[in-house]
Amino acid sequence: CLNGYLHFEVARPPVVEQGYDTTLQIMKCLLRRGYAGRRLDPSLRPPIYDLIYHLTPREILPYGLYRLYFRARALARAQRRNLVVFNHCEQAPDPDSRITLGTGKDRFGNPLARLNWRLNPPEIETLVRLQETLRTVLDKRGLGRLLSDPNDLEPALFADASHHLGGTRMSARPATGVVDADLKVHGVVNLFICGGSVFPTSGSGNPTWSIVAFALRLADHLAVPRGSAAVGGDG
Repeated sequence: CLNGYLHFEVARPPVVEQGYDTTLQIMKCLLRRGYAGRRLDPSLRPPIYDLIYHLTPREILPYGLYRLYFRARALARAQRRNLVVFNHCEQAPDPDSRITLGTGKDRFGNPLARLNWRLNPPEIETLVRLQETLRTVLDKRGLGRLLSDPNDLEPALFADASHHLGGTRMSARPATGVVDADLKVHGVVNLFICGGSVFPTSGSGNPTWSIVAFALRLADHLAVPRGSAAVGGDG
C-alpha cells in the first residue's frame, strides 16, 4: 500500500456546499487574474484586489455580533452527528501521468502545457484499505458507523490536492528522471532545479517543509567552491 491518511469535516447541506464551491471558484479566478499579493490599499481600483484576505466573519462583523455568530456556530456543530470523511493518498509514479507541451499557444506564442493526470489501481487499493481500517476502528470503539462502501471508490470521486509534484523527478539515471541526487539536471552543467517537481513520489502530506529542506540542502551544495571537496554529509 501507499502512504495515506484521512480527516473528518462536518457535513454541510447541499446548498451550502454549492455556495462554498462557487466562492472557491471565484477566489481561484481572482488569483489567476492577479488580484492577490497586495495589502488593502484604497488607492487601488477596483478595491476587490485584497478583499480575498479580509471578507471573513471575524473581520467584517462587530465584536458583539461575531461572538453571537461564534456561539451559534459552535452550538450547531455540537448538534450535528454526520461527518464527511476526506481521504488523502500518495500517488505512485507513472510515466504516463506527466506534463507535456500541447499544440495550443499563449498570447506570447509559447506552447501551452498539457497535463495528463492519471489514477491507477494502487491509489484506489490504498484508500479501500484505509476505509476498511476506519470501519474496523469505528465499530470496535463504538464511535460511529461508516455509511459508504469502500468498494465503491472510483476515479471520478478523486480530486487533486493542489500540489504539483514529480514533473522533474529525482533519479540516479537520466532514463528514469530529470535531476540527480544534488538536484542537477542530468547532462547539463550548472543547471539545478529545486521544488516539488523533483519529488520521486508525492507522499501523502503537505510538501512545503520538504521543499524548504531541499532548498537549504542545495544552498549548502552550491556554496562549496568548485574543485574543492565537501566534508561531512547532508544528514
